[in-house]
Amino acid sequence: MFRSNVACRAIVLLALLALSACGGGGGGGGTGGTTYSISLSQNTLSFSGVFSADPQHQSIVVSFVGDGVVVGTLPGQTKPDWLTVGAPAQSTSPVTVDVVASMLTTPGSYSTTLRFATGKADGSQVVYKDVTINLQVVPGAPIRLIARGISSVDVSINGGAQQTVGSDVAKQLGVIATGSTYTITVPNQPNGWHCTFANGTATQTDVMGSNALDLQLNCNAALIPWAWIGGTQTLGDAAAYGTRLNAAAGNTPGGRIPAAYAADAAGNLWLFGAGNPGGSPDSRNDLWRYDIATGLWTWMSGSTVVNAAGTYGTLGQPASANAPGARYGAAAWIDANGRFWLFGGYGYDAGGSQGELNDLWMYDAASDQWAWVGGSNAVNQSGIYGSTPSTANIPGGREFPAVDKDPAGAIWLFGGNGLAGTGNSFGYLNDLWKFDPATRAWTWVSGSTAPQALGSYGTLGVADAANQPDARMRSTIWADANGVFMFGGANFYLGGHNDLWRYDSQSGWWTWVNGTNSTTANGFIAFGR
Repeated sequence: MFRSNVACRAIVLLALLALSACGGGGGGGGTGGTTYSISLSQNTLSFSGVFSADPQHQSIVVSFVGDGVVVGTLPGQTKPDWLTVGAPAQSTSPVTVDVVASMLTTPGSYSTTLRFATGKADGSQVVYKDVTINLQVVPGAPIRLIARGISSVDVSINGGAQQTVGSDVAKQLGVIATGSTYTITVPNQPNGWHCTFANGTATQTDVMGSNALDLQLNCNAALIPWAWIGGTQTLGDAAAYGTRLNAAAGNTPGGRIPAAYAADAAGNLWLFGAGNPGGSPDSRNDLWRYDIATGLWTWMSGSTVVNAAGTYGTLGQPASANAPGARYGAAAWIDANGRFWLFGGYGYDAGGSQGELNDLWMYDAASDQWAWVGGSNAVNQSGIYGSTPSTANIPGGREFPAVDKDPAGAIWLFGGNGLAGTGNSFGYLNDLWKFDPATRAWTWVSGSTAPQALGSYGTLGVADAANQPDARMRSTIWADANGVFMFGGANFYLGGHNDLWRYDSQSGWWTWVNGTNSTTANGFIAFGR
């Protein structure tokens, strides 16, 4: 038997392998009444896998009569880097030897031979058996997945065992061969949650490319499930206009940000203008309507080309040739008569100059005509502030104000990014305005006539005449019979907000209702109305 001393054992094992190159061989031999022999559970091992996948293991059971077992390569050969052979766990028969093939080698086909030998401890009476080891590595790449909106969710790839994916770091689900199809599923939605991939479903199927793939699973509370009802699953698609005023299945506004929008009494959705996605400076002046009942878009008005200048006509007079200039970041609403109103934004005036707009427009679908009803036909105009309702009053040119309509039909407009009073520079605004569509009169209700006004929060939950939100754009407001609520928004000098405010139209006072009075509370921009 081999001695336990490691150095001595190594010398004997090397001697056995050396002798196996000269004599012995086959499966048996011996003298003095002992027949030394060796047999293997298999004489070929074949491994196949995808590059960078986990190593693969196979075992060989060695039965022998001798003083131990050694494993090596054929004389003159060296063990390849992709192959690892475990040392026999014991010196008595039978013994199991673990053979490991790494997938971290260049894709291709490989082969080598291992020699298993036994004999006397003094290096004589050596017998051996050879095993062919084959490896096939194909190109591939890993798929990683991260969950958003939930702490963890279980998924399965290609029907395999479920794996738990978290929200802190991407989990590698497996390595998939290039050109093969993979399918990732959410077998069971977490209780109270709805998790989907970018395609809007709980299943992601595609053909694997040659590069690592990072996917995201978005999870939202499942109280009111989302439904994908139109548009494409890709970014930046071009608009398909069809014929103006004719709804059609192929019509679509295409990808754009950020449009002015409103809903009419029937629930139909209206969309105006916006910039092209992907950082393009271009903007549009097209008006669209989406019919909730039919699911069809209609191109109602405007140009099919970008950066159109405004055609203002005569103030207060509808005309077929009239049209607002292209813009983004405007405010919109629909009055009790179903007419679409548009105010401000960043875009093009009557002369084709680009800047902050304070023009007010109305579109009547019945006559298919626009009317310029207030403000200037030139960009970068300061506001005219009056606390008494008047058609002479007007907010200054601005983009991204917050807007909503109260139950009586009056329009409330807050803040934005633009110009305040005469002589003031460009900046963020905190002025609150009220517009009466019947008289077309504006009223400056609250806030500063200068940009970059700082907030005065006062005491949480306590109204005060000195209270006011600081200047911001892209906030959200809700108007009711007694005033407005305002939430969040952004001021890039101060940061983002998560504060909630209440303005009481009877007292004329603001109340800080909720949220923090700092700009560091993960409250960046609140979109919508």
